[in-house]
Amino acid sequence: MRRLVCALLLVATAALADPTQDLIGLEQRLTEALARSDAEALGALWADDLVWVGLNGKPSSKAEQLAGIKTQASAPGVVSVTNKDVKVRLYDRSAVVTVLSTWTTRTPVGERASNYMATHVWSERRGQWRLVSAHISRVAE
Repeated sequence: MRRLVCALLLVATAALADPTQDLIGLEQRLTEALARSDAEALGALWADDLVWVGLNGKPSSKAEQLAGIKTQASAPGVVSVTNKDVKVRLYDRSAVVTVLSTWTTRTPVGERASNYMATHVWSERRGQWRLVSAHISRVAE
């Protein structure tokens, strides 16, 4: 009986230590904040040393990204966004997460849906997960 209790405690401890669901939740919060152009929420999720590689292929910093988002906040164009596939790979206190999402935006000729693939690197620092790197690509139709 004692061995069974010890085994169950080990399984429970391992399950609690697995941050996969936390990271999936963080990805959803990140997506929602991006869709709303919520610079405050994004600033809390992003590490100060964030490296962001966007659709143009050029790297930018957290400060540069937040400045751009603050100017976009007055021009809402996102109708909806759905994360269709989120995969988490854990490496000690870091994680690589790939996210396939569909963004529907309002354009002068109507709504347009586009698929994007993002690769995000998260790092656990002082007990908090922060995004340290992001690379986004449009998925060819």
